[in-house]
This record gives sequence, C-alpha cells and structure tokens, in this order.
Amino acid sequence: MEQGRDATQRQPQVRESMDNLEGVCLQTEEVVNRLESRLESVLRKSPPVCDGDKEKKEKERVPLAFAINELLIRFKISEMRIDDIINRIEV
Repeated sequence: MEQGRDATQRQPQVRESMDNLEGVCLQTEEVVNRLESRLESVLRKSPPVCDGDKEKKEKERVPLAFAINELLIRFKISEMRIDDIINRIEV
C-alpha cells in the first residue's frame, strides 16, 4: 500500500518534468528553424529525402515510455537537421 501512495505522490513530479522536457524540445525546434532560416542564403539545396524501410511496430509501451520516446524522436530530428545545415553551409 505504501508503494502505491509513493507512486501517486511522484506523479506530479513526473508530469512537471515531462512538461519541462517538452518545453525544452519545443525551444530547440524553434532555434533550429531560426538557424536554418537565417542561413538560408548560404545553404546548398537539401538532397532529396529517401524513404527508408518503415520500422517494424514496436512493442506496446506504457504512456510515460511512449511520451519519452516521442520527445527523443523530436530531439533526434533536430539533431539531424543541425547536421544537415552543417553539411550544406557554404562559407
């Protein structure tokens, strides 16, 4: 019974941390958008995107794990966009 109460008490902390992480992810995406926009005049055209094999369906996740994974994907996309900008910049 004590363990269930502890989990209930931690839920607001987890929600707050997830909200903070979501905010940082959104800010990162906005910064990448501004960077790309600002450097547009000195960037080569992006090569066409090739659709790779679709990933197999992953195992069903608990909601928290799913939310964390979604944020990880968004951060990875931002990372890939920055890497693309670095590769395309002509200075």
